[in-house]
Amino acid sequence: MPALGELNPFLGTLRGSRNLGYASADEPPAPSTIAEVADTAETSPWEAQAARVRRRAPVRQPDPLSLALSQEPLTSGRWNLPGFNEARQQAQNVYLGEDYNPSSLLQMAIGTVGAPLVGPAEATAATLGAGAMRRAPAIRTQPESLFDLSPQRLRQVPDVPQFNLQRYEPPRGVPENIAELAERSNLARVNRVVKRGAEQGGLEWYNTEPLREAFVGELGAEKGMPAYQRYLDLVAATSPRSKVPENVRNASYWYSQTQQGLPVPQPIGKGGALSVSEPLPPPYGHIAQGLHAQNVKNVVEAGGWPVLQNPKPASFAQNLQGNWTPVTIDTHNARLLGLEADQPPKTGYGFLERAQQAEAAKLGMTPAQYQASAWIGGGEQTGLKSGAEPFVATVEDRIGRTAAKTGLSKAEVLRRFIRGQMPLIGLGGAAALEANRQD
Repeated sequence: MPALGELNPFLGTLRGSRNLGYASADEPPAPSTIAEVADTAETSPWEAQAARVRRRAPVRQPDPLSLALSQEPLTSGRWNLPGFNEARQQAQNVYLGEDYNPSSLLQMAIGTVGAPLVGPAEATAATLGAGAMRRAPAIRTQPESLFDLSPQRLRQVPDVPQFNLQRYEPPRGVPENIAELAERSNLARVNRVVKRGAEQGGLEWYNTEPLREAFVGELGAEKGMPAYQRYLDLVAATSPRSKVPENVRNASYWYSQTQQGLPVPQPIGKGGALSVSEPLPPPYGHIAQGLHAQNVKNVVEAGGWPVLQNPKPASFAQNLQGNWTPVTIDTHNARLLGLEADQPPKTGYGFLERAQQAEAAKLGMTPAQYQASAWIGGGEQTGLKSGAEPFVATVEDRIGRTAAKTGLSKAEVLRRFIRGQMPLIGLGGAAALEANRQD
């Protein structure tokens, strides 16, 4: 059989390259300067580039401690550093061209050059060099995420009671134009949209269990659960005509007011529409703040939602709190179904809810997952302006923005928010007005 170099002279040249590990004892040393490369006819392009690198950045000998550490087996106790195994796994993912999370690699790199390590430092300064134990006060490290946002976690149905809400049953039956929306061809069209939205995050959207755990962890079960439910009730109260990020932010204002026992603006009639008794401080005002104030009053002062008269916000609140049986028939759901109006009449809400609950069961998802998937998958058709990220991810984003503007850590912002000591902030001024347009 002919030698590899005989078949392809260029490969034969590569075979002689020291960089590939094929050099024999009688070969001359690899060239180390550009001049030597020019005088060596058989040098490969790889050696030429290596010579350029050596000329630009001469290689220095490693320090003895680092060299000794690199030669130890991976089972050595010295490799038992926080995050090392995860960093090694992510590095392997990079090598294989798979998806990877760079945070662990970054944390290990930061630790070796002198920034704080994540977790207790179990190695001595001699192990990594003195820099490993130094602190870098100019570098503020933040956890990558306050909450577990993995799809595996957020697709789990929360372990809370699942039940239907009471619906108005029209004594004369369901209006004909509503009943037509449950025809098989129309529901098949909607199901195609739902399947697309499920792949884009609809199955995870409603899960707020990580937020509930944070409330309970901060306030205890006796106070944490009611506070968690109160905040999500206020999210539902301030949801009409709101994008999700501004909804999260504005609800935090009403929540902080009520948790501190401070008076809240009252709804008043003005020019034939609802307004508020006093303006809300920026950036918490909204084009529909009068309706928001009325909803807040129902939740805080009237003892709960008028479920029969206004079923959508009550359903939204229940979905966010983990009850995934009711269906939130909002503007986008109504438009996708084919309603001429942006919300169904109370005579048709229960009928459309039951129709979607039945379709959700056929697709192997809960009714709330079905509606969220329709919301995301049909967003372009219905005029959706919010993103598809899970609700709890939007909460974390608002926390991060607040931390960046206040100089507090994300964990401290979360703690103060849960205790009602500060609302979340975000966009301001003209940007906030633009963001508060109808969603």
